[in-house]
Amino acid sequence: MLLSSYVSPEEASGEVYFSELRRFDDALRKIVASELEGVFGSEMDWAIVTPGSDGRLEKSPASTMELIVLHDGRLNVESEARRLREFVNKAGPRVFTQDIDVKQVDREGLNWYGDDKSRVFPTRMTDSLLVTGNAMLHDMAKLRLVDEWFGQYGKIIFDRVADKRREARKVLSAGGKQRYRQKDVRHYDADAGISWYDPENFLLSFKAGPLRAVQTGVIRAVIKHCRQSEMAEAKPLKSYGLVSQMPTNTGERLDYLTRSRVLGTSVTEARELADHYNHFLFLYHCAEHAYWTRGEKSVQISDKKEAHQRLSSISQLVEKLDK
Repeated sequence: MLLSSYVSPEEASGEVYFSELRRFDDALRKIVASELEGVFGSEMDWAIVTPGSDGRLEKSPASTMELIVLHDGRLNVESEARRLREFVNKAGPRVFTQDIDVKQVDREGLNWYGDDKSRVFPTRMTDSLLVTGNAMLHDMAKLRLVDEWFGQYGKIIFDRVADKRREARKVLSAGGKQRYRQKDVRHYDADAGISWYDPENFLLSFKAGPLRAVQTGVIRAVIKHCRQSEMAEAKPLKSYGLVSQMPTNTGERLDYLTRSRVLGTSVTEARELADHYNHFLFLYHCAEHAYWTRGEKSVQISDKKEAHQRLSSISQLVEKLDK
């Protein structure tokens, strides 16, 4: 399968890079949609969505695209999922994540990875974009997602997200250090002007720390706001509307949620936080690019002082996400 052309972080930076990145992500999703419609037809009564960095429109070619199947119970799941896996396998492991999550939108589990209740990832749905198929199922999945925040697993979902937020902030405050599976790792060192990327050894550059601190801080604030609103007003339509209209892109989401008074940041602070987020996203993509094109597991940070100042600022701003 032919991929869209990509302008690497070594060829462009700043607004030019992120404009090209969005163009790449949009074009890639359209190419995949066209390929899938060639296999399954254009009148599908089920849906395929993509979560994560593809949904947030901030993915580089170094990351694989993940696909999630959404259906309402009428789909011959095994048959269609098998055909989709064949499509994914044919394209190869450098294009797609090989595991495919299948979700029935009228059953619990939209906040989980697969059927594992211990793996709570509400952002897999809030950050997702439709690739092809029935758009109504995508909307229904988000409604079910929000419903689960108020059901029997609501507190567990909130607590798990809070744990992820706490761990990301811990990495941020520790200057990129983290304890992982009984081993000490370091993702970046702003003072030394270096970041490390080696996913096989859980070295994640600035994805650990600043990027995850923003992502987890935002989704925690959203769930907290919705749960408090529901308990106080018992008006679920407000929460459904908030989540269904919420942009997937991080910068746009920060602005939307700030103006919706979900976050404690001002509009100016939200823009500043988005700028810091994009700065570290760019540095993360530099590390990814060096690893996948040249096998380099470390990259130098050109401006150590700027990185240090931005890390300090982002640490203060993520604290303001909570109202």
